[in-house]
Amino acid sequence: MQFTRLLVLASVFSLFAIGQGTLADYQRSATLREHALALDLHLPDAATAINKSKRFWYRRTTPGGYEFMIVDATTGQKSPAFDAAKLAAALSKAAGIDAKPLRLPFTAIHFNDAETYVDFLAEGSRWRVNLQTYFCEKTAFRDGDPRPFRELPGPHVESLDTPVASSDGKWEAIIENFNVFIREKGKKQATPLSFDGTEGDHYVLSSHAWSPDSHKLAAYRVRTGQHRKIAYIESSPVDQVQPKWWLSEYAKPGDVLDIPRPVLFDIASR
Repeated sequence: MQFTRLLVLASVFSLFAIGQGTLADYQRSATLREHALALDLHLPDAATAINKSKRFWYRRTTPGGYEFMIVDATTGQKSPAFDAAKLAAALSKAAGIDAKPLRLPFTAIHFNDAETYVDFLAEGSRWRVNLQTYFCEKTAFRDGDPRPFRELPGPHVESLDTPVASSDGKWEAIIENFNVFIREKGKKQATPLSFDGTEGDHYVLSSHAWSPDSHKLAAYRVRTGQHRKIAYIESSPVDQVQPKWWLSEYAKPGDVLDIPRPVLFDIASR
């Protein structure tokens, strides 16, 4: 009888171990993204206008990783946004990391009007690199910091209530009742630009929503998918003695994902 119980227990634990996968399985799955990069070359992310000029930047896949490009909208001429090797070396020295030219630890950048320096977020800080000397320094966070295209907020995120100022400073775009509204800066009365937003199919804005001439406003209308949450406990955080508890979204195979669709509004005609 005792032998039978042991045999049953051994069989159950064996099945459980098989279902969990091995260390090699997890290591192989962690490299899938790296293998996929080589299959889809020169695939661009969303383009972003450079201040009020007729130039824009975007990030695209390249053999070995990613590269940032600048395009002149008038001539169509493309060029690298910066010297990736020099920038990686400068960031490595300033942040104490091993940054790679084709594996830079950021996905969005911001140029000043003269395009003499570039700002970005990396390693939990905001950085500025002088594009003449490639000196890298840490700077203070500011409103409207660039963020990646894929970071679309859900319908209940506080950032939806933050006004996004137009390039000329005259207007502010906001989200109210899941729709896009605009108002003159400093005033409370707002005019709707959309009427079809709902909780399950809502509009969101980003920090780069306005065109450089402030005549157009871009937004995403997002059909909400499933948003599963998984809880984590960080037992030994570096900044405090007590453990930390936090939630992270974790999509499972077969889950319905968010579907963003770009929408463009003309301010003059509403």
